[in-house]
Amino acid sequence: DEAVRLNRRAAEWFLNEGLIEEAVPYALDSGDQAWALSIIEAALPEVMLRGDVLTPTFDRWVQGIPRQELERRPWAALPLAFARALSGKVGEAAVLANCVEDVLEGTTPVADDLTEAEKAHQRGVLGLVRAYVARFQGDPEGALSLADGAAALLPKDDSTQPWLRLFRQLVLHDAWAPNREAELREATSNCFEKGHPAAANALQVLDFYRLALCGRLNEAGEHLERALKRAYERNALPSAGMLHGVAAELHYQRGDLDEAEEEAQRCLSLGAPGSGAGLFFPPEASLVLIQHADGRIEEARYSLHLLQERVKEVETVQGLLFFPALVAHLHLLLGFPTPAEQWAASSMLSADTEPTFALEYPCMVFARVLVASGRTEEAIQLVRRVAEGAHASGRHGRALEAEVIEACALWRDGDERSAAIVFGRLLPLAERERYVRVILNEGEPAFALLRKSAMSGAHASYALRLLLAAGADGGEPRPHRAGRPDELSDREVDVLRLLVLGSSNREIAQDLVVSLDTVKTHLRNVYAKLDVHSRTQAVRIARQRELV
Repeated sequence: DEAVRLNRRAAEWFLNEGLIEEAVPYALDSGDQAWALSIIEAALPEVMLRGDVLTPTFDRWVQGIPRQELERRPWAALPLAFARALSGKVGEAAVLANCVEDVLEGTTPVADDLTEAEKAHQRGVLGLVRAYVARFQGDPEGALSLADGAAALLPKDDSTQPWLRLFRQLVLHDAWAPNREAELREATSNCFEKGHPAAANALQVLDFYRLALCGRLNEAGEHLERALKRAYERNALPSAGMLHGVAAELHYQRGDLDEAEEEAQRCLSLGAPGSGAGLFFPPEASLVLIQHADGRIEEARYSLHLLQERVKEVETVQGLLFFPALVAHLHLLLGFPTPAEQWAASSMLSADTEPTFALEYPCMVFARVLVASGRTEEAIQLVRRVAEGAHASGRHGRALEAEVIEACALWRDGDERSAAIVFGRLLPLAERERYVRVILNEGEPAFALLRKSAMSGAHASYALRLLLAAGADGGEPRPHRAGRPDELSDREVDVLRLLVLGSSNREIAQDLVVSLDTVKTHLRNVYAKLDVHSRTQAVRIARQRELV
């Protein structure tokens, strides 16, 4: 009884201070669920603007409200339904939407009467929720029809309009309508101008994903730097976490493993999903890739376990296609083919599958499983169709990945000449956009093709750089020269000591009161003097030689 009383006092204190969101958990624990719901209603507008509806904290809010309370309050149930739809929890969204529809149809009594204007608004938002559910359940045409109906009911200045813009772009993306960057960026600017940073950040993630698919990594990196700056200027947290998830993938693809890991951890710490719409990899998946590339296989296995736990909750059609393929791909990469083979056997895919846009990534993973099981000819035919379709639609980045798989499969099959021709075809884009991991992840066949390219040709220096990176990223480090501790400056020793303690680059910068760029410069010097290429190897050598 005393705990209940104290929780209510705490909630009241926060409310009196104007801290509505801080009051919610105490109100939920006070036992007065109707009162707690009224506080959540007051907090919802700001929470929606920032994108907090995608965080675990918001999940706890929703789970704390009894369903019977929500059924009587459509003005609270509807935003919650919309939030669940945004995060891909379409089953919960559909149930809540049904509750609202019963109220609007008069079959369920409500706590307070609604005006006709309020009912019209509720019907408009309800249409948008239904549109999201339809989209996530694989009905894009029905989704667009519902969205258009919702737009007709909602005034142009309605707070839901930015989410309508985001939704339309998502559905158009599903159908891969090319050359939409200008429209995407106009919608992003409009959302920022109208004070909706969460919707703006989600639109930017979609923009970056399109750029990556098109093989325009340099452009994506330039835009991303500006996007992160603007997100923090507008205090657009936690939705800025999605941008850090994108940054993790871009750094990883470039082979910048330390920066990639920092960005993935930042994404996780902000609580925003890296892949709410099934676009970029979740941060847990990025960590698997980074840790694998850095030779930390046990850590990678644990990160894969966390990812598998997370994707169990996925209800969307996109998630049901994308995430199982992703998990299978990561198992293959870590050297555990059996789970990947089990996925392939149950996936309904075959060597004859038509690789539509939604199936391109699963088809490439399926082709990798075919190669691993010795069925290289079938794999080659499948990835060729992926590459042809992707090139025809301007997705040259996706085609590049398919061509890497094809070249390596041809090499495994003994057709070294054809493999070299395919590999030579993809190298200009790979060098221009500074791809690293998409090639190195294919293992020994890719290394063999790189060695052949490094011997001659216009891309010899690029091939050599990748071979050097391959030597640094996998297995045991190369033999080290017998360096002396006094080769490191005092400040470099400080940096190395913090590295051994597990500090991130940002934490090192804070501890030493220097800029992040200065830390990176010191790390480059440390790596060069120790003849290593990653923090894991630097830590190992520092301990072996007792440098710190």
